[in-house]
Amino acid sequence: MSMLLVCMLFLGGVDAFLPNRLYDGDIGHGTLTHEDITRIGIVKAVASFFDDNPRNGSTPLRPGHFARTPELTARILFPMYYGVGASEKRLVQVIADISSANNRVDQDHYGKAVWHFHGELIHEAHSKMISIRELILGMLKRDNPNLDAVKELIGQFLHMLQMFYSNTNWVEMKGGVPYFQLGIKDKPIYIQALSSMDTCKTCGQNAYDGCENTLLVKSNILTSGYRSGEDITKPSRDPLAYTGKCSHGGPRDNSATTTAALGGINKDSTEPSLSPHHHLHLQAAQAAIHHTIHFFNDKVDGIRGHISKHGYENLLQLKSGNSLAFVIDTTGSMADDIEAVKNAVINITASTVGTVDEPANYIVVLFNDPAQLTETHQFEDGQKTISFLKSITVHGGGDCPEYSMDGLLKALEICLPSSKIFVATDASPKDAEMQSTVASLALQKKITVDFFLTGRCTRRRRDAEVPLYKRAVPDGGSIYDMIAGASGGSVHTTTKAGIGKVAQIIQESVSPLLVTLMKVYMPSSQTTSTIYVDDTITEVTVKIMSRGGSEPQQTITAPGAAVTTNVTVDYLGGGIKLVKLQKPTPGEWTLTRSDSYEWDVEVTAESSFDIFTTFVKTDPSSGFQYEIQGRPIAGDDVTIVATGSSMDSIQSLSEVLYLADDGSELARHPGLTRVPGSADSAVFKLRITLPTTPFKVAVWGRDKSGHQLIRLQPSQIVPVAIDLKMLPAEGVVYLNEKMKIPFMVTNKGGSQSVINVTIKDDQNFAQTPFSLVFTLNSGESKTGEFIIMAGPTEGITTTITLTATTGDAGDFQYGVKRVSTGTKIPQLKDTDKDKPECHITSLVGTCDENMLEPCTCHQDTWSASAEIWDEGTGLFQITSSMDETGSFEVGTFVEGQTGVNGSVQTSIRGSCCTSLVHIIVVDVAGNTGECQIDLAPGLHRPVYDCVPSEQQDAERDFTGVIVGCCVGGVALFFAVATAVVMKICHKAPVKKV
Repeated sequence: MSMLLVCMLFLGGVDAFLPNRLYDGDIGHGTLTHEDITRIGIVKAVASFFDDNPRNGSTPLRPGHFARTPELTARILFPMYYGVGASEKRLVQVIADISSANNRVDQDHYGKAVWHFHGELIHEAHSKMISIRELILGMLKRDNPNLDAVKELIGQFLHMLQMFYSNTNWVEMKGGVPYFQLGIKDKPIYIQALSSMDTCKTCGQNAYDGCENTLLVKSNILTSGYRSGEDITKPSRDPLAYTGKCSHGGPRDNSATTTAALGGINKDSTEPSLSPHHHLHLQAAQAAIHHTIHFFNDKVDGIRGHISKHGYENLLQLKSGNSLAFVIDTTGSMADDIEAVKNAVINITASTVGTVDEPANYIVVLFNDPAQLTETHQFEDGQKTISFLKSITVHGGGDCPEYSMDGLLKALEICLPSSKIFVATDASPKDAEMQSTVASLALQKKITVDFFLTGRCTRRRRDAEVPLYKRAVPDGGSIYDMIAGASGGSVHTTTKAGIGKVAQIIQESVSPLLVTLMKVYMPSSQTTSTIYVDDTITEVTVKIMSRGGSEPQQTITAPGAAVTTNVTVDYLGGGIKLVKLQKPTPGEWTLTRSDSYEWDVEVTAESSFDIFTTFVKTDPSSGFQYEIQGRPIAGDDVTIVATGSSMDSIQSLSEVLYLADDGSELARHPGLTRVPGSADSAVFKLRITLPTTPFKVAVWGRDKSGHQLIRLQPSQIVPVAIDLKMLPAEGVVYLNEKMKIPFMVTNKGGSQSVINVTIKDDQNFAQTPFSLVFTLNSGESKTGEFIIMAGPTEGITTTITLTATTGDAGDFQYGVKRVSTGTKIPQLKDTDKDKPECHITSLVGTCDENMLEPCTCHQDTWSASAEIWDEGTGLFQITSSMDETGSFEVGTFVEGQTGVNGSVQTSIRGSCCTSLVHIIVVDVAGNTGECQIDLAPGLHRPVYDCVPSEQQDAERDFTGVIVGCCVGGVALFFAVATAVVMKICHKAPVKKV
């Protein structure tokens, strides 16, 4: 064993399957992480759903056609089912959201053993899974459930489900067979090892190899490893004792080297230095994958068995489109514009119905004054949406500033992630104080917000009509600019006559295949701009917005030749022109201006290849990297992760660019490296330092033909000097009860700062105070908490947003958490607290000191019988700790049998090699009873195997070599010498204890 491993023992760790592939060390060839297991399981579940629900008019296929497709990915599956051009991005985003929630359990509940099936808290973990599952099902049965909250809970449930297979001895007992009773209400699970039972013996010559046969528990008894740093401590045992409770194991678990039994049983990876039971990793992973599929697809216990087909499609976003959301001002000041707005929105909706671009749902929010009059409507059917839009009328409102932030927030709360929201109003926001909350939720859900402002309505008058596109915006425009800029949207000021043209702009942005190539400002001194077209692009749209308000004069030329075909030009008026390139030739295109006005240019395209970027930081406790929550910290060293659709479209990704808001280059970072994974995985990463000013991210690479490829992330990233962490809290608040929302705020700036932290939630659960003020020196942190109180209705989800500001509303930090109301899930143990009864009725035989000798103990035998019954919920399981050297026989009984129907007779036989045996009984409520049979009370029992004398001599010689080589290497000497001594110690006499 290397000294490096000894030194690593003092670091933290992860708790089971590794969370992701963002790790600087070797995680082992073929290792499957939580992300891998979740992705594979969900894609296979979706494939089975597609098999069971063929599309109307599709060609009949053999049963299991999609599910049996080899090397299946979302990218392969969606075109197979929906046809060429269908986008899998929505499902990919759902998988990413659930995987992120799965990984956050490691961060939020790192020290809580129950979340990881550690410390023999197996029945407690089973109960927690039941509570989470019941909450998920309860929420899904409601009309318009909060799917963001549901996905967070699913991630937590899957984390625990997958942990079970890595951290317990299930796979050692049953192989790769899933345990489908786990986490199901009213279904008891197997017996758990008693606290008095030794469950493991020390592994091999050190704690990291030779652990294949470390487990002492046999038959149907569950146990799990203890891990250092958690709230359940491994029972102390001298490391020379050789037997004791199992450890999790691996180089980051101190208990694996300090308390017997040494070693561990985790199956996290295929890498021996990380996982003592590495040889069983793939069996554990396959069991976890099959159980993940079962959780989604089973017709009885799975989600599909509890919700409608449409509800299942919504949950996993199995339609290729996003939400299409409109937030419309219906106050009296909109009287002149409402018909034009309605017609525009109706035309947009009609253009999507029945197409591959059809949204997953339509959302219409009508905001008014007062805010209580705001209405929220969701539709799955486009024609029903159109009928509703036709019925909209204006009413109310007495002054011009209106509750636009309230309306936008309501749309954000129900909109699917990565969607677009379009806001139509003529007024500044009356509820401007909500701008940070609104922007926070838009950023957290990656939703783009576009504003279309029909004039300038102030408190006294409604100004004359203004041009279709203009940089200046009405009162409150700086708020709209901030939200649009942060989310990657735009602000347009238009007229009643121009609203119809606005519809064309919106229609260009609703395609699920839309990607952004560039957004730049062209000053009057710049006459050309280069547009990079790669061979995955089928259509390019160039939107030119002249700040002078007149029609832009432009020329677009293809690589090597002027464009003469497959080009359409549409001038929308107000200085806006759309130029479309159909099936453009890959290469460098040139946009040339021939007028003298300043331009803003946005270039989008339809492409099968897109890139998502996230910032991650290394968790010092585990060495793995997790996505940064909230805004990044200015000047921080982070890793940017660029994830592409698939490697089948590209050669590589090579560079990350920081761009200013006007599109100018701030910095260029070469050196993106691919993260090891599956053959089609296009995940790249790069360590970088964040700037201190706002920026956008673009990623450069090459397509398969070698053409330059670029993708721009249109949302603006604002680094801040405030860190705000929402500390761990449960995802459920019980009816009419209070719950704490704890947080920690840190001043990351260079000087003292006054930071105001506020809470806002959409169900008004928050209790006063709603704001807390902290004066913090540079680098100083303080904790605080808010209180929420649930109402009387079950299944209500509230979205809680904390914001931290220093005075500049645009320079804010945020945190978002969703909490749902629920009732405490009744457990059978609440009514049945009595343990089953077990009584020894006969015992023949004994074991003295000489009979315990490992090489001769099998010669002396014993037998016993016991009577068992239960007076509560009835018997569930009867087993014993007897190994294969003995026998245990149980009389016939049925699950739930009570003492009224008679007791159960058992008989057990063994030798002095097994002189301490437990008969363990579990009832249906999970209560455990036992009989202990001790044939050698007060004696220390060797549990190691008999070693032939010639092997003893060889081991003694080996020990001498080790001792001579290890002077000065105390830690290494201790580990090796201890293991060797224990291997030869069977010659030591049996001692009284």
